[in-house]
Amino acid sequence: MSRDLDVLSAFTILVIALMFAFSVAFHISNSTICFLGDVEEQSIAVRIIEQLCLSPGDPPNWEDSGAIAIGLAQQFKSTPYTLSKRKVIALSRMSINEVLSYLGVPCGRFKVQISLESLLTDFDELEFKIGFVNSENAFTTSRVVSIGGELFILRVSVERVYGG
Repeated sequence: MSRDLDVLSAFTILVIALMFAFSVAFHISNSTICFLGDVEEQSIAVRIIEQLCLSPGDPPNWEDSGAIAIGLAQQFKSTPYTLSKRKVIALSRMSINEVLSYLGVPCGRFKVQISLESLLTDFDELEFKIGFVNSENAFTTSRVVSIGGELFILRVSVERVYGG
C-alpha cells in the first residue's frame, strides 16, 4: 500500500510539473506571437511613412497621370521631408484601400490611418485624415514635413487585424 501511495504521489507531481511546463510554454509562445505582431506593425508604419516622405512616387507626376506607386516628396528636391502640395491633395482624396494598394500593404491584415496636421498655423486646405485605427492598440510614427514652406506633422498608425 505504501508503494502504491508513492507511485500515486510521483504521478501527481509529474502531472502537475507537466501542466506547469505547458502553461509556461504557452505563455512564452503567446508573448512571442504578440511581440512579432508588434514588430510587424512598426515595420509597416515606418515603411509607409518613409515611402510617402522620401519618394516622389512612380511615375514622379503620378497625381496627374495615374500611379504605379505613390509618394509625396517633391520631384527634383534634395531636401528630405519636403512634400508636394498637389500630391498631398491627391492623396487626401483617395480611399485608404487605394493608398495601401499603391504602397504594397496587404489589405485586410492591418488597419491603417494616415493624417496630416498643420504644426504652427491653421492650414485646413491640406489637413486630412484617411483610414481608422483604435489608437490604444495601434503603433504610430510621425514626421515633421514641409509643404510650401509651412510645417506639418504627417502621422501613420498601423493596427493588426486579428484573425485577418
